[in-house]
Amino acid sequence: MLDVVEAERGLVAVAGIDDDSLAHDANWVEGDFAVNDGGNDVVRRRLTATVRSTVITTATRVIARTPPSPGSDVFGALTGAAQYLGDLSPDRHKRVVFLSDMVNTAGGPGLNLTAGDWNAAPSRARLLATLRTSGLLPDLHGITVWVAGAGLATGDELPGRQVLAIRQAWLAVFAAGGASDVRYGSNLSVTA
Repeated sequence: MLDVVEAERGLVAVAGIDDDSLAHDANWVEGDFAVNDGGNDVVRRRLTATVRSTVITTATRVIARTPPSPGSDVFGALTGAAQYLGDLSPDRHKRVVFLSDMVNTAGGPGLNLTAGDWNAAPSRARLLATLRTSGLLPDLHGITVWVAGAGLATGDELPGRQVLAIRQAWLAVFAAGGASDVRYGSNLSVTA
C-alpha cells in the first residue's frame, strides 16, 4: 500500500479504531510522501524512507495497543478520517486505509453491524438515514477508500453470509459518501 502512496506522492494518515473513534481521533499521524526533494532522487529516497518508517512504526503501535477496546466504532473512524483528509488541499490525492474487520459494534442504536439484514435495501436505507441524522455519514468526495481485513473478525465468529451482508452495508456507506474508488476485502492487492 505504501508503495502506491509513495509513487503518487500522496498522504496516508494513521489512527486507531476504538469504542468512540471520533472522540479519540486526535492522535492522527500522517505520512506525507510529497517530500521537498529539490529534484534530487537520493534526497527523495532518504526522505520517503523516513516517512515510510514513521507510518509503519505508528501503524504497528496502533494495531498492537493494549488493552483492546470493548467496542469498535468504525463509523466514527471513517467520519474522523474524512474530516481530517477534507481539511487538506483539494489537489492532494487522499486515501483512507482500514486495517479492520469492519464490524461496527459501537456508536448507538442501528449502528451495530452484527445485527440486521444488510443485504436488504430497506435495511441499508435505514442505516444511511441513521448515519445522516447522527452526523456520521462522511463526505468522501475525492477520497479513495481501501479496506483490508474485512471478514477476519477474530472474536465475533460471524458466518460468511453476515460478513457479506456487512460488506453490502459498507459499500452503500462509501457510495452515499461519494468515495471515488473503493477496494474492500480480506486482503488488499494494489499496484503502483
